[in-house]
Amino acid sequence: MSPAPEPGPIFLRDRGDRVLAVLLLALVVTVALLFLWAMPQVGRQVTRWVPPGWERKLGDSALRSVVRGKPETGGIRVAMIQNIVKRLTVGDTTWSYRVTLAPEDPQVNAMALPGGSIVVTQGLLERCGGPEELAGVLAHEVIHVQHRHGLQRMGQAAGTQVLLLLLTGGDPSAIWNGAAGLAGLHHDRQAEEQADREGLALMVKARIDPQGMVRAFRMLQTVAAEAGATALPAFLSDHPAVATRLAWIEAEAARHPGPWEPLTLGRPWLNVKFPASRP
Repeated sequence: MSPAPEPGPIFLRDRGDRVLAVLLLALVVTVALLFLWAMPQVGRQVTRWVPPGWERKLGDSALRSVVRGKPETGGIRVAMIQNIVKRLTVGDTTWSYRVTLAPEDPQVNAMALPGGSIVVTQGLLERCGGPEELAGVLAHEVIHVQHRHGLQRMGQAAGTQVLLLLLTGGDPSAIWNGAAGLAGLHHDRQAEEQADREGLALMVKARIDPQGMVRAFRMLQTVAAEAGATALPAFLSDHPAVATRLAWIEAEAARHPGPWEPLTLGRPWLNVKFPASRP
């Protein structure tokens, strides 16, 4: 019977372990850089390649999947909200802004889709105390449209999926999916902070009292507290902490004392908050 081979020198095994650890670390760093740097670049490149007409078609396609129930695209309520958007976007000839209401959606939410479509839910309308509060939310969404953040996110998501397939051979694990989600969250937060900052400036430019945005975010903070940490309203999911955003908005709005021009809608605010069949 042949004797068992002697184990190799311990320093060689240690060296091999160190090399493997370095290689794994390099792989992790490379993947992290791809998610944190390359994916935003993909998103920005997409906005350069896609013409506005195509972007509008993408937004129209997305609209059908995000609105609960039958959308409200005309009538008095849409016209009144559209007038607020017009006030915020005077001089902007790049986009054709289109307001869509989701009258059956109780979530406190608003979203900007690629191409200029802005969705407002019934839940948001019922929690806004006046047109200036709604203007604060709409100004935020208008900035998303102007910077094409929705299209950037679509480009990032597509690039992430391709990268995952290349790295995993077509079978992404939960770990990889989690990494992609964290990268997307990071970029979403940057876009949200930009929309807060420039949205408030948009209100000031339109001579709309920026305290409306302050009140809107106080309302959102209340909604978040009511929902609890495990059930944030959709408007706040994947967004920076509302308390941090509110503190900045309060300080910035205080720097602009006015005077302001009131938002006159021609009809009582309740006509915006509720469908004609409701009080």
